[in-house]
Amino acid sequence: MKIDGKWKKIVVIACFVCCMFLRELSFGTYACALESGGGTALAIDSRNVYEGMATSYAKGYVPQISGGKAIVVLPLLSKKELKNKQMTASLQLTESQTQPFVCKNYEKSVSLGYYKTAKKGKKTACYLVAFRLPLKERRYNGSYPLTISVSAEDVAGNEINQSFTLYVTITDGKKTGTDENDSKGEETESLLAPKVMIASYRFSKKKIICGRRFRAKLILCNTSKKERVKNMLVSVAPAENVELMSKTNSAFVESLGCGETCEISFDFRIHSTAPSAQYNIDVTMDYFDSKGKTYTLQSAVKVSALQKAQIEIAPLCVPKQILLGETVELQPQAMNLGKGKLYNVRAAVEAEGLSASGYAFIGDMEPGTSMTGSMEIVAEGLTGNSLYGKTQGKVTFYYEDDMGNEMTQEQTFDTSLLSPVSREDSDKLEDDTRQWWIIMGIIAAFFIQALLIFFMKRSKKENMGEEVGNET
Repeated sequence: MKIDGKWKKIVVIACFVCCMFLRELSFGTYACALESGGGTALAIDSRNVYEGMATSYAKGYVPQISGGKAIVVLPLLSKKELKNKQMTASLQLTESQTQPFVCKNYEKSVSLGYYKTAKKGKKTACYLVAFRLPLKERRYNGSYPLTISVSAEDVAGNEINQSFTLYVTITDGKKTGTDENDSKGEETESLLAPKVMIASYRFSKKKIICGRRFRAKLILCNTSKKERVKNMLVSVAPAENVELMSKTNSAFVESLGCGETCEISFDFRIHSTAPSAQYNIDVTMDYFDSKGKTYTLQSAVKVSALQKAQIEIAPLCVPKQILLGETVELQPQAMNLGKGKLYNVRAAVEAEGLSASGYAFIGDMEPGTSMTGSMEIVAEGLTGNSLYGKTQGKVTFYYEDDMGNEMTQEQTFDTSLLSPVSREDSDKLEDDTRQWWIIMGIIAAFFIQALLIFFMKRSKKENMGEEVGNET
């Protein structure tokens, strides 16, 4: 059957449309294969070629290797409007001997932008994720997977999390398994590499008290016998509750010869509200050897800090006089004015002529609390010629801080030991004295009354005598 020119054109156009449809279908299948996590909000722009790409994803894009770096480009399109038109892309690598990438934490924010493509210089809107990954000097040929995790939030507040896997092909490295001496050479080089260690460290104060400034002096030593260390940067990173008081967290050492040592110092302070504990200060040392190869070593300095114990003792109430054989109850009271907890707070009484039943146990005291203990003392009498008389005693408070260090605080008191008989005699004397004053008061009253009567009678007689004289 013959087909005229008009129908030929229609058939050709139909075939072209079918081919394009099948091509787009294959593109979509490839993009979906790269996605993981079941998300559908984001998709790879598989048509266009962006800067840093040799071909599109539809034609089998492979990251390029240039200047010792792998250039990874991932153009993403979003079906939903993203909040602030922004997403976060992260690429995390794990350290391994075969992996060619220098391990770091890679994360960046990517905003919606318009970028030039290979299609006649037109600009296309997309979220262009790009990483330049440094490669190890000693790397092996092969294809290595990379997973880029993307997180975002749409304008409705829904979270979007998707992952995309790409493959980086290394062709300028060594062939795996062809040179067994390589691994031995690396082990030998690692053993001969100059290692800087913290030989010792000391602090400006014997006891580190929370809230007080102190200085840490580090003695660094180059343990290598063949390699000199150059351009060493020493950095410190205090842990939680430790504050760096120096102007900078790093110190520079220009050169450190074989077996040589150097001293660097940093000022710190443990927060005043921090509990008594041991805290770490991480130390990182970055340096070069004589061939310009870089090294990084990490260590730590441990600081034991104490909360200053502050206890206040209330005056102990002891009777001024105690009879021989009498038992008296005492109640020692303590207040914790510090910011740390006090443990096993107790009080003991010592005095000549007095015998205590034991400790007055108060217990553990939280900051800002006041507690009271109880104990009994018995008056047994003084030693020497007399059992009675004045005596001086002391009450001692014992307590421990958070680190188990025991401390004490003392207080003195005075009292007198009396005989029970002398107390009775003094009571009787006091009663007799009171009766004598009563009798004297009565006598004085009668005397005053007699005087009044005498003067009244005398005055009456004088008045009568004057009247008789007037009549005569």
